[in-house]
Amino acid sequence: MFKLSWTLPLVFAVACAPGAQPVDAPAQEEGLNELIAPLDTGLLIDADGDGYPVGRGDCDDNNPRVNPGAREVRDGIDNNCDGRIDNIPRRDADGDGYTVAQGDCDDNNPRVNPGMREVRDGIDNNCDGQIDNPPAAGDADGDGFTAARGDCNDRDPAINPRAAEVRDGVDNNCDGLIDNRDGADVDGDGYSPLRGDCNDTNPRINPGAAEVRGDGVDNNCDGVGS
Repeated sequence: MFKLSWTLPLVFAVACAPGAQPVDAPAQEEGLNELIAPLDTGLLIDADGDGYPVGRGDCDDNNPRVNPGAREVRDGIDNNCDGRIDNIPRRDADGDGYTVAQGDCDDNNPRVNPGMREVRDGIDNNCDGQIDNPPAAGDADGDGFTAARGDCNDRDPAINPRAAEVRDGVDNNCDGLIDNRDGADVDGDGYSPLRGDCNDTNPRINPGAAEVRGDGVDNNCDGVGS
């Protein structure tokens, strides 16, 4: 009804203007429809160029990152226009070690996740937002990270700063800690790296251990060696 609020007075003003010719009802209705049509097509205009106009469910047509096809991320807005904010699944549906919250852009495909190597297959394998983008110069294993960007093993695409840490005796995510997954206590001494264990592969080194003089090791993880 709001669309007619200004068009009807306009039609009547034209019809009643001095010298205007009488207009029959069908012609008047046709003219009214011509005036209203541009308003209806406004619902089909994609203002932000993301492929979704308001008429197709875009809840913010001024932001190309907000539309029904967008991935929900934790940023305080409804990215995918489902009426819910930051509703990100916490489970790993495809079992590849990454949840949506950890950056998996296709949690139904175990070959698509932030730790994958990008290959030319028409999909975004490593979830960096780009499809079939070649490895950066100096990125020997093609995982999107060079040694200068923190890749601690540029010969293995499964090892890089965005990889998921798994229990395999390797520092998968290049944080300087081995197998420190979910704050686990790898050496079984009662202390995980999150609780201050500065060497979680040696049960004799932890914040509760006694400092041993002369061994050159920081036994109690206080930052001072003996």
